[in-house]
Amino acid sequence: MDNYRKINSCSALEELKSLELSNNFIMPEELDRLKKALNIKKKLTNLGYFIEHYQKKNEVNEQQANHNYVFIAKKDSYSYGEVGDSFYMPVFKIWSWLQKNGEV
Repeated sequence: MDNYRKINSCSALEELKSLELSNNFIMPEELDRLKKALNIKKKLTNLGYFIEHYQKKNEVNEQQANHNYVFIAKKDSYSYGEVGDSFYMPVFKIWSWLQKNGEV
């Protein structure tokens, strides 16, 4: 995980608020996905999961080009991890998998 930096939950919420208040153009669908991912992370924490979310610091090689984010959810002796090219994609994948298997 040397090539990734941990995303602090508080900074993600602050970033989302600043995006909403700024004049930067962001698609409403993208903003909704970011909000949904933050809500899922909050739900997982409330359900007793220890979550870690990482963002790539810099490009390592072409093979890892689409692995800009890593999301990990741990509970008891189980650990679930996923990578993706956006902040929310690995969160959605883990949530979907946990729902499909009756974990949440």
